Order: sequence, then structure tokens, then C-alpha cells
Amino acid sequence: MTRLYGSNSHVGVGVESIWGTPVARTKFQELYGETGGLNPGRVPIETWRARTPVGFIDVGKKAVASVTFPITYDKLHIWLRNAMWDLTSSVVAPDYTHTYKIGTSKPSPLTVEHGNSAAAFAALARIDEGCFVRRMTMEFMSDSISKITFEYVGQTAAFGAVTAATVAATNLFVKPGTFTVTVDAETGEALCLDNASVTLETGLDEGRMCLKGDTFIREPDLTGKTNVSGSFARDWDSTWTGLQTKLGSGGTFILVIKSTGPTLGGSNYSWEVKIPKAVIIGDPVNHSGPGLATETINWQAQDDAADSAMKITVVSSEATP
Repeated sequence: MTRLYGSNSHVGVGVESIWGTPVARTKFQELYGETGGLNPGRVPIETWRARTPVGFIDVGKKAVASVTFPITYDKLHIWLRNAMWDLTSSVVAPDYTHTYKIGTSKPSPLTVEHGNSAAAFAALARIDEGCFVRRMTMEFMSDSISKITFEYVGQTAAFGAVTAATVAATNLFVKPGTFTVTVDAETGEALCLDNASVTLETGLDEGRMCLKGDTFIREPDLTGKTNVSGSFARDWDSTWTGLQTKLGSGGTFILVIKSTGPTLGGSNYSWEVKIPKAVIIGDPVNHSGPGLATETINWQAQDDAADSAMKITVVSSEATP
């Protein structure tokens, strides 16, 4: 017997043509965390006669999972396309620019592989089929590698052969010390953030049932509003009052978080998140002792005609997702 360990693990992803028909995985990611798997939707049959269930039925089989990766300039484009829906690419080698906005046309589904390269598990990769991203969260950190989490729902999960993985080089990880920040018209120390997070909720359902010949979910579709929200933390200072004024007035502000990486052609690798119209939802100030007071700005995005509620621009060595 060979036990499974987190070491030697990776996640791979490919773009399907038909929902639930698995395809080869073409891009691979390092793992920081994962949860979930096949959810059979198993519920008990309960009657008055018996004090315990008399049986079980499956209603709404699906794969429900989340994966957390380091944010890298390469290898994440398929995931971003599935989460954001709209992509425009500038195919000028070698520094390709990919611009993602919140779109209106649902993208193609994904096949997601959870693999481990240990020999005993060569045929035991978990293959999630027919997957769509329901939530994406980016965490930009001042003291560690930045992370991105994708929560997704799929039609089902099966086992298959592990694919040999090629992941992004560590020099392409988004690291502390590579950021520039725009917070409205503020300057200086006001832009020295402890951390920042951005969450996109796509509005896709987790899959509905219908009266047909199997117990799998229907293909997930848009049943709710898309929402972009987030927060950032920094020291409290008396000199930046612009956001405090907008907290009272309800005015919008611009938030841009950009990481610039190694040289690439005539440019650099980069990862930029722009919130063109953010509205402050709350501004809790934390006084926990005689030391520095900090504040956490919580915000929510509203639509913008040019950039949507959020625009992500990535300069990468990959021509296509």
C-alpha cells in the first residue's frame, strides 16, 4: 500500500468543446491548496415506518471543488478566461498582452486534473469534467507570494492517467516588492498597503436538476448577478481623508494593483487588476493597543462602460490561453 501525499501534486486544465466531455490538460499549476471532489447529492429516503433511513437516492451529482495557486504571469490564462468571460489578446511576440473583462457570453467548460506524479498514482488522477468557475479570489500579500483561488462546479468526476506537468518557473511568481498601487488620487504612504484582496462571484448556479434519464446536474448557467468586491488594509493616518469623504458621500474611487515582473522582450511580465469604480462599503479602524491603528477599506465595484466592473491585464510569454 502506498499513501498519497501532497508532495508531487499538481493541477492541470484543458478547454472542452462539449460540456462534460473531457479533454487533454494543456496548462499546469503549482498547488497551495485544494478542497472538494465528487458530490453525489445523496439524500436519505425517510418514512414514518422506520426510525432510520430505508434507503438513499442520488439527486444532482456534480463535482464541487476549489484550488489555490500562486499567482503567476504564465499558466493561469485558461482559468482567468473562464472566470471573467471576456478576453482580448494582443499577439505581438514575445510579450503578449491579455486583457480580461467581465463579459456576457459564457465561456467553454473546463476539464480539471488533480494529479500526483508518484508512480503508485499514475492512473489515479481525479478528472473533474464540465467545470465552470463560480468564484475567484485574488490575495495580494506584503509578506508572501500572492495567491489566487478558483471555486468551480462540474458535471462529474472520474479517475484517469496523470499528465506530466510543466508549471511556471518560480521567477514568474508574483512576489512582494513588485507592486505599484493606485488608490484614487492618494499618494505616498497612503499607497503602502499591508494586503489587498479581490473577489469575483460569477453568478453561475451550482447546477439544477431536471426530470430526465440520469441524476447529474444540468449545465450551470447564469442565475444571479455578477459581483466584484474586496478590501485592503493599511495604517491609519490623518493626512488621507479623500476616501473618508467618499465613505460619507457614496462617491466612487479607482483602485489599481499592478505587479511588474522580469524583462520580457521590449517590456516586462506584469499582472494588473483595475477596479474603475469602487464604492466604500465600510471602513473599520482597528485599535488593538497602544501601537499603530490600522484600517481596512471594504469596497464593492459597480459597472463601468469601458472596463466593466473589473479589468485584469496580464503581459505574458504565452500567446493564447
